[in-house]
Amino acid sequence: MILKRYKNFLIKESKVSTNDSPIGFYTIANALSPDEYFKLLEENGIDYKHDTYRNFIEVFVNDEQQAKYAREKALDMDILEADDIEEDDLPYMTPDEIGDVMEIKMKESA
Repeated sequence: MILKRYKNFLIKESKVSTNDSPIGFYTIANALSPDEYFKLLEENGIDYKHDTYRNFIEVFVNDEQQAKYAREKALDMDILEADDIEEDDLPYMTPDEIGDVMEIKMKESA
């Protein structure tokens, strides 16, 4: 059995997010404080983890509906002001280099 290296797994399984597919990475380098965003997630039963040292937020959704809600609120300029990540930035989403990003992912793949 051949195991995938972590970097290959991350690049192949996670992706650039879009309106059609909100699962994936978002940049939050210049984002607003996430407190209001976290409150909205909690009110809607959406789990998350926040590593403040790396500024890395993981949002765990149950379905596409929750993912679309999390995306909509993340991109809102009055709540978080995140941005879709660029395809060229995906190779840098490794355990050693990840930071200033948010990832929305399904709970099954968490």
